Amino acid sequence: MRQARAPYHAPMDTGSQNAPENLAENRCRLVLVRHGDALRRLNTEDLAQALSRGDVASLVLSPTSKDGIMDETAFQSLVEPLVPVAQAAGVAVIIEHHSRVAGRVGADGLQLGQDPGELADAVSRLTPAMMVGAANVKTRHNALVLGEIQPDYVMFGKTGTDTRDEA
Repeated sequence: MRQARAPYHAPMDTGSQNAPENLAENRCRLVLVRHGDALRRLNTEDLAQALSRGDVASLVLSPTSKDGIMDETAFQSLVEPLVPVAQAAGVAVIIEHHSRVAGRVGADGLQLGQDPGELADAVSRLTPAMMVGAANVKTRHNALVLGEIQPDYVMFGKTGTDTRDEA
């Protein structure tokens, strides 16, 4: 059984002595998503530079590509060097789809689709050691059904669908 990690709360430089005390807890932060095709072009130096440019809370690494979902071995070889770079920058790393890869690379979370059975299994096995979320949610009803399972988050939309280079 995994030992539960304490939740991560990044320190924030408010830049103002007049900022509300709870600003750090209630601020909007960025979630970066990198899918398989773009992931192949990402190196550790570019990732470190990107993470230093804004208030990034998490990085979702997705095996989804134009050709479908990458196999575990290929996906793990791409994400393994990126995870420590992101975590060193105070960014939570969430692996999409491949739970074994998430465990092997020491990710902070796992993102699954909208299958309630798969989500319930992951929530029961992985929390509180890892964040578990649901993505690709298309309707309010699906969000409510998945919310009953108590994942850490529910995300509308599908990662990896905008595969244009400029996106």
